[in-house]
Amino acid sequence: MELVQDEAFFALFHSFTGTAFHVEGQDSYHTPDEAGPFELFLTQQDDDLAWHQPWLNLVRNITAAGKNIQRVRVVTVPHVDYTRWGLTIAPHNIAAGEDIRWLPRHLIRWYEPLLVPGILHTAEYAEAVMRRVIEFYEIPDDLDAGVSARMERRQILYRSNHKFHFIVTQQALLTTVGDSSVMIGQLDRLLAAMFDDIELYDMHYTLDGTWLGAEPVTDPSRIK
Repeated sequence: MELVQDEAFFALFHSFTGTAFHVEGQDSYHTPDEAGPFELFLTQQDDDLAWHQPWLNLVRNITAAGKNIQRVRVVTVPHVDYTRWGLTIAPHNIAAGEDIRWLPRHLIRWYEPLLVPGILHTAEYAEAVMRRVIEFYEIPDDLDAGVSARMERRQILYRSNHKFHFIVTQQALLTTVGDSSVMIGQLDRLLAAMFDDIELYDMHYTLDGTWLGAEPVTDPSRIK
């Protein structure tokens, strides 16, 4: 996989048309351009954020054009120093127009960037996924049994003694599995799950990383 940095990285943000979405799964990203500002944070010195202005200006220009930049940071609790530093920088990103969310690592058991989580599958979506796997790997065809098992496992969603947290990426929603009718059915299933079966929450932190709690999302316009 090619690592895109510097001018090539910024150039990508001039070519997308809708939403740029990024998941940060590591607790620390010690890039050279952040070394100085991070040291200022550790030694409790003032930072004028001059190093950060190119990114903030880019975000302002992109969001002013009606496009979106979204980021999810998966963080360990209690937070490492790098996360605490990021929480002091994030308000500037958010003020510029970037949508940043934090998700405690201990709540995640599986992450799939291209597909809807299996436990949320419709039978048709599950069949399309499994059929592709069977054909690609040339393994024994137990498609009917596999789909049946997945639908049975889905019943755990309706048990009152279980709680789930899901990350469904935009790419998963845009990746066609099966055909259009399969995707329409799957998207309809996700909407039904969000409004009827599964509660969505916004997670709240103070700037120093203190966990404040979660607020249920009740306004559909806040669901992105």
